[in-house]
Amino acid sequence: MALINFDDDRAAAARYDLLKAAFVAEGGLLSEVDSAEGASVDRFSMLIDRDGIGRTTVLRETTWVMTISVGPTTTDSPWTATDLEVIGQSILNRARG
Repeated sequence: MALINFDDDRAAAARYDLLKAAFVAEGGLLSEVDSAEGASVDRFSMLIDRDGIGRTTVLRETTWVMTISVGPTTTDSPWTATDLEVIGQSILNRARG
């Protein structure tokens, strides 16, 4: 897990876009989840590699970007997208203080 705080939202958005672009360039599958319904996370992506091994969740909230990786495979992972969003939101809330 990695949590990064940026000086402004443009830098956070650029890092978020870079993570997505790098993952897709490596042949990963990207499923972006619209979390606008009542959630305060600006963007939320599920990144899954082409073999279904590994799952990375990327959340961006204003000036924060967080990545959470779980596995070892998507089928073995006990976490759902909803679980990861709840966990990630909790961590973001605590980090903001």
